Amino acid sequence: MLGTRMQASRGVASKAPGCTPARQQFMRRARSVTARNSPMQSADYASSLGKDQYLVIGLAHCFEKNEDGKLQDMMLLEPVNAPAMECMAVGARTSFKQVAGVTYGEALSRDVNAFPEEFRTARFCEKWAYRCEAAARTWMRPHAQDNLMDLVPLGGQRGGFNFNLDDKRVMNMTNEVKDEDNIKQDMSIDVYGRKEADEKKAAEEAQKKADAAATKVQQQEEEEDELDKLLEV
Repeated sequence: MLGTRMQASRGVASKAPGCTPARQQFMRRARSVTARNSPMQSADYASSLGKDQYLVIGLAHCFEKNEDGKLQDMMLLEPVNAPAMECMAVGARTSFKQVAGVTYGEALSRDVNAFPEEFRTARFCEKWAYRCEAAARTWMRPHAQDNLMDLVPLGGQRGGFNFNLDDKRVMNMTNEVKDEDNIKQDMSIDVYGRKEADEKKAAEEAQKKADAAATKVQQQEEEEDELDKLLEV
């Protein structure tokens, strides 16, 4: 197993005479630089994954809506990529209750007997095979190989994360946009010129009303003049 071989090599290195922590750090950096500059290492990222490639899977506490629209618990199995595992290890909030180190082949086979007992009744996430491949490739990176492989040993499991369900993951949620959900754009930030058009229309209507009122006044004055002339006769 890749993880076992790496742990064994680290154990040998740490017991070697004169292998101080500083020396170990230097050796890890040297391996990392060599791996990044190696054409074969770059080619490995694009090649097909071996069945013994290391992978982390997680048991996530999610939710789904039932027919009555109420939320009910749903435990979901999902592959965990290396960056996500690193964030969880330093205290980031997560919906994962536990994680386990398995091989890529074990994950693809969907043989729940190869997983910890707590994982065996959970559902597999959608696009399981695709996501397993994507996550497994992140564990091939030099940073993950040198710094993250010991977080979850191959064949082991780990819990005690910053488990939090404030932001519930509802797996069958659908967004239905309604007319009343539309956000009315403030006229002061209207970029389409509707405010100017409305102001112009209002001004035109006000002018029409003013003209009509002036015309009416003029007509009344003319009628009064004609009446005065008739009375004079």
